[in-house]
Amino acid sequence: MRRGEHGRSAAGNLAIHVFAPADQGDDLFRRMSALGGRRDGQTPSLTVYTVPVAAGFSAIEAILADFTRSHPSAEWYYGNVYDNDGVTPLRWWETDQID
Repeated sequence: MRRGEHGRSAAGNLAIHVFAPADQGDDLFRRMSALGGRRDGQTPSLTVYTVPVAAGFSAIEAILADFTRSHPSAEWYYGNVYDNDGVTPLRWWETDQID
């Protein structure tokens, strides 16, 4: 699931919020790390990742699609990709010509 929240990029990084029990996230952590991502915070039901936009939206979304197939109650969204309406892309990454 993707829904927006107003925000801006920080040094070309995407913020990704994953709502799922923390104990379900070990594989997701490994896969995000393989893209150059890091885990920035975690509570029992929320994990926040920062992933370089250079990893590509397609690669990130494929990993998250696999995760949500394995964990149907999990949800995720980008924290700095869409405007407050949750639909309009902010397009800050286009200056880097990333997919």
